[in-house]
Amino acid sequence: MKKTLLVAAILGLALVGCDQSTDKTATDMQNKASDTATQVIDSTKAVANDAVDATKQAADDTAKAANDVADKAVDATKEMADDAGKAADNMKDAVKDATAE
Repeated sequence: MKKTLLVAAILGLALVGCDQSTDKTATDMQNKASDTATQVIDSTKAVANDAVDATKQAADDTAKAANDVADKAVDATKEMADDAGKAADNMKDAVKDATAE
């Protein structure tokens, strides 16, 4: 009977130890899963922020290029207007000279 009680006590302790070990393992697995999820979220945020920054930079570059093109078009239009004004003045002078003779 003593042997049976002793075996039962040892088995009981072993089962309690296994149960506690299982609890610890489950807690460890939950912690690791939580850590992994946090890392995934942080990585996703970092990638999203990088994408937003790249998009902003591309938009800024595009806006600058569009402004440069618009400025060049305005300058070219002003030059053409000046040239047309000079040509009109030259034509007036030529007409005056031709009619004065």
